[in-house]
Formats: sequence, C-alpha cells, structure tokens
Amino acid sequence: MKNAIGVVVTAGLAIGVCAPAKAQNLEGTLKKVKETGTITIGHRDSSIPLSYLDDKLQPIGFSIELCKHVVEAVKAKLAMPNLSVKYNPVTSATRLPLVANGTVDIECGSTANMTSRQAQVGFSYTFFVPQFKWITRTNNDIKTADDLRGKTVAVTAGTNTALFVNKLNNDGKLGMTIMQARITPNHSCWSRPAAPARGWKMTS
Repeated sequence: MKNAIGVVVTAGLAIGVCAPAKAQNLEGTLKKVKETGTITIGHRDSSIPLSYLDDKLQPIGFSIELCKHVVEAVKAKLAMPNLSVKYNPVTSATRLPLVANGTVDIECGSTANMTSRQAQVGFSYTFFVPQFKWITRTNNDIKTADDLRGKTVAVTAGTNTALFVNKLNNDGKLGMTIMQARITPNHSCWSRPAAPARGWKMTS
C-alpha cells in the first residue's frame, strides 16, 4: 500500500500562497497570519527523515525544510520579512484537528494525502511516496496476512495504516489483537511473535 505524503495546510494558506491577491483581499489563514504577525508550524518529534527533533530538540527534516520555503513565500506575499515563526508539536492523532481548528497554520510531517482527509484540510503537492512493511521476528513464517491470524499487531494511532489493519482484520476475520500505540519508531506496523527469537525481518 503506497501513500502520497504532502505538507498539510489550511485551505486559505494553500490557495493564498499560490495565487496572487491584494492584501485587502486576504482571508482565512493568510489573514490570521497577517494580523497576528506569526505563522505556526506543526511538527512531529520522531518521523525520521521527514520531521523529527535534533540533539538540541529543534525540529528538522525534509518536511521542515520544505515548510521553511513556504514560510519565505508567505513573508514575501505579505511583505512581512520579520514574520515570527513558531513551532508546535503534533502527533498522528492531533495533527489534522490542530490544522483544522487553526492552532497550527501548516503541518510539516509525514501525513498521507487521503480523500477522507481532504474534507478537513488542504494538502501540498505530493513529495514522498512510502510503502509500509510488517516487522516480525526472523523465526516467524509470516508471508501473508492470513499468517497474522490470532497474533498481536501494533500500529501507530491515528494513521491510515491503523485504518488499513483494522479493515484487514475485520474483513478477513483474522482475530488479531490490535494495539494502538502513540508512535512506533520509524515503522508503521509491528507483529509480535508467539515465541521469542533473535533478529527481525520485514515483509510487505
């Protein structure tokens, strides 16, 4: 399953930056940014390599670099070279609500562009297409979804992977125990084996 990832923005910011408009016609997010003198960036803390914290706990990553370019475009459009930039941490569960309610003006992370999400927020052009993998112990002979029958699987809460695994479990009547974690380090889906073993393997 491949997912198109783009920067998450409010509709006003996405449209406003791309299309020229007179200052007096500003509305939505651009108007808010103009009036407050601040643009707030939502970031993740461990979505490597797109959005994570460095050793000084500062947001870095590919998505963050792209958002910095967006900020420069906003500064130029609003003629506000000294526009203040603030960072606000978000999680997979809070990122969309915080963009939708205006707490953050743009989310720079690893959010997949899905039709259902487009009803809540706007997306940038796709710049990253990942594919999730199942992670399991090397002594497990797990090659298909049916091999996960009755096993415990951990997924990151609030992600499209969690939705996919739940649907897979229900449709296939697999009887999996699905654990919703806040984050799984650098991976979307884990499978716990029936017996301990050394090493891990990845399977699509």
